[in-house]
Amino acid sequence: YEPEMLDTAGFPKSEFTWNKLEFYGMFNFMKAGIAYADALSTVSPTYAKEIQYTDEGRGMEGVLRSRHNDLMGILNGIDYTEWNPATDPALAAPFSAQELSAKSLCKEDLQKTCNLPTDPSALVIGAVSRLDPQKGYDLVAEAIPALLKKNVQLVILGSGDKTLNDLLVAIAAKFPHKMSFNNGFNNPLAHKIYAGADVFLMPSRFEPCGLGQMIALAYATVPIVRKTGGLADTIRQFDSRTGKGNGFVFTDPEAPELVSAVQQAYTAFQKKDAWAVLTRNAIASRFDWKSQIKHYTKLYEKAIDNHDTSLITYENAFVPATFFVAHHSSDTPERNRRALGGRHGSAARQSGSCQCHSRDMPGLGRGQPAL
Repeated sequence: YEPEMLDTAGFPKSEFTWNKLEFYGMFNFMKAGIAYADALSTVSPTYAKEIQYTDEGRGMEGVLRSRHNDLMGILNGIDYTEWNPATDPALAAPFSAQELSAKSLCKEDLQKTCNLPTDPSALVIGAVSRLDPQKGYDLVAEAIPALLKKNVQLVILGSGDKTLNDLLVAIAAKFPHKMSFNNGFNNPLAHKIYAGADVFLMPSRFEPCGLGQMIALAYATVPIVRKTGGLADTIRQFDSRTGKGNGFVFTDPEAPELVSAVQQAYTAFQKKDAWAVLTRNAIASRFDWKSQIKHYTKLYEKAIDNHDTSLITYENAFVPATFFVAHHSSDTPERNRRALGGRHGSAARQSGSCQCHSRDMPGLGRGQPAL
């Protein structure tokens, strides 16, 4: 916004400085939230690092680095009453960590539902996602012909980018016995995919946290992910020699890397003993909200400890606030004035997620939400 927005927003002109509200000569609400917050949180430890040092900061890298001691990445959790293969009404048969054999019936049901051959020896790859390059679906489209050369079936449920949608429709038409593309949102089918697939695909270019990989794990479905954000924090590369790991991970956002990761999964799938270990590791991985409570408790205690009413003279209160991190591509670490978003840069666009738990902000009366 133009600097005149300061008056409208209730900020004094004295706060329009390089280390507070000024952002490349403009007024930026995002920077305001980050600069005045007592504590900052985002949805995974790795993403908290990425937004400080990579393009995922998209213009806020410097100001976030300046607050690194107050920035915490806390993983999301899932509701295991909703995502429970032992009680899920959408499944053909219930199964659990103690008894996984009925998962094969869910696989057969998924194949029938999607008009694919009921072949237990086929590696079924499932995906439930928004169709977008951010989610890596351009990589998926490029990789599909190579993936389907083996005894592999692919089931995708999603909607979004029209170009990607049309491309997947066309590819599925070429491989009617090996691929099922389902456009739109279908909750029962999503449950069937999570339970019936052997592996679950999440090749995201960036992923602040991600829930799909957590849900897949709950159904003993092995994630194949790119090493980014919350995917890097929740999925560990499987090593058949040690029996450690709960999925397969690739690093570069390139179709050949994706194909290689699927090939690793395919090789493991052929070895029954190794695959049994891997699926047990998967379903034993838990990411519930109860385990995150202690981290949020620590975060709010830190925010209270940091709260300094002497910072400015306005009457203010401790108010939780949620902001989206402003994203802008940056090539090199900034220093001094530029480090905190000073002049001589370009505008930002909103993407990703970060929460700012508010310190004293000018223009906010007691009890007013800092949104």
